Amino acid sequence: MEVVSVLDLRGQTRPKPIELDEIQQALGQMAHNKAPGGSSLTAEYYQILQTLMPYLEMLQEAYERGRLPESQREAIIVVLHKKGRDPLDVRSYRPLSLLNSDCKLLIKVLANRLLPLMPTLVHPDQSGFIPGPSTFTNIRCLLRLIAETPELDQTQTAVSLDVEKAFDRLGWPHMGFGNAFM
Repeated sequence: MEVVSVLDLRGQTRPKPIELDEIQQALGQMAHNKAPGGSSLTAEYYQILQTLMPYLEMLQEAYERGRLPESQREAIIVVLHKKGRDPLDVRSYRPLSLLNSDCKLLIKVLANRLLPLMPTLVHPDQSGFIPGPSTFTNIRCLLRLIAETPELDQTQTAVSLDVEKAFDRLGWPHMGFGNAFM
């Protein structure tokens, strides 16, 4: 399956158009009983819907225009208080974005496209935010490193990075997928 791109008539690389089977696969993977965002349509609505053709046609039109509809670029922001934290401290709150289910479905389709590429995009030692590896794997690696250090007759250093704000500072345009995919 062609994962990310096709060549358009101007000789530029663009993501390939989304196909119905990709939407159906993504829909089957979506969690139930999730907040639907501003549209009030849940994933169950799309699963019960007899046809996904109106949704596919909307995505195809957006692909041709090069821009998603406004509803897929909006979110309802809710601020949640963290239990046991000082309510007067701004860090005691975290924002939660409620996206429309149609937007979540598109995100799932694109995530499925990227999944086969993950081994080339993410270092094998990373265990957070990707399926498969767990933090346990990295802990075992660290313990092995500590145990083997005296035998190696070398100084070793272990670094743990806090990624609390990584998503706010990540340079998404520099990931190499191009503006059309983004």
